[in-house]
Amino acid sequence: MSNITDRIFQGGANHFGEEEWFYRAREGIGGPYHSKDDAVLALHSFIAYCKAHGFNGGRDAG
Repeated sequence: MSNITDRIFQGGANHFGEEEWFYRAREGIGGPYHSKDDAVLALHSFIAYCKAHGFNGGRDAG
């Protein structure tokens, strides 16, 4: 599995001039978030949700 920080990226500024942060997952892109820390927390939460509900992103597909 890739490092969490490898999945976080900055998407530029919104129309208010504020930076936006996103996370990349197999299931898609999450965000925007106000800070890198918020994006990291959201990704951790998403991973925990997927694990708790048995979502494996097709890793066991046969």
